[in-house]
Amino acid sequence: MIESAHPREKGAKILLGQADSDTTYSSPEVKLRVWRVFSRAVAGLHAQNTLRDDIDDVHRAIYNPTAETISFRPVLVRRSLGTTPTTARQLAYNLVPLMQFVFTNRGSDQAVGIWRVFEEVYVEAMDERGPEVISTLRAVRRDLQQASQLNMEALGLAYVGKLDEAKAIFQQVLRIRGENGDHEGYCRTLCNLALMCADMGEFGEAQAILDEAIQRAREYVRIKAWALVLFQKGLLSDRQGNRAGALQCTAMAIRTWEQTGLPLPEQFATAYESLGGGLNDVPLRPDGHVPHEN
Repeated sequence: MIESAHPREKGAKILLGQADSDTTYSSPEVKLRVWRVFSRAVAGLHAQNTLRDDIDDVHRAIYNPTAETISFRPVLVRRSLGTTPTTARQLAYNLVPLMQFVFTNRGSDQAVGIWRVFEEVYVEAMDERGPEVISTLRAVRRDLQQASQLNMEALGLAYVGKLDEAKAIFQQVLRIRGENGDHEGYCRTLCNLALMCADMGEFGEAQAILDEAIQRAREYVRIKAWALVLFQKGLLSDRQGNRAGALQCTAMAIRTWEQTGLPLPEQFATAYESLGGGLNDVPLRPDGHVPHEN
């Protein structure tokens, strides 16, 4: 069962959030049960042809242990196609951020097991499109593994000064990640490319690349990526001697990160304070909207 609201009833628990200190919910058995309920809820959304931009925002999903349900935030729902059929490929791409979250935030062996549970529950709970969705997603994962290997190769080439070769490989990484719906990875790759350009003294090109990353993060509502790109833009501005611009970008990065509900990265606070800002002076947006940079 899927709840459309974000309930405040007694007993509701944050799925994977750090705010939950109840040891009852920290046992592996209970975590696995909650993950299964979450997996069924995602399948339920897809069966209804509902695609969410925040499908990987698991720490904001609420588990109700009494009803064995998951409720998702009523915000950041990008599109619901109603009775219009959604292709298996569209559904698979919608799951890419969740898959990347699992494999990024867990050890490799543990991640494989966790993701296998998701696949099994999803296929069982989903309609006839389920097997094709998972098959497509496995192919996507293979492509993204190739992209990660290429990204490491490009970083290595950049480190030894083979910048033209590194640029060419970064372009391959961008193509693979873009084609497979890894928008967060796409933004990270653009940040790597921008850093390399800055090291070459090509600050104008580096700024343009970061602007492209911001546009990508906006379009696909990748809030963490958006904040990280703004942070990189602040670092780049500081390197160019634009301290006021660096301070502004870092403040926007902090305000944007606030929308994730996650603890602020230490480097954000350190950079802001080193630029002469005080965290208490950052005007965080109280209305739930992500700020737009000027």
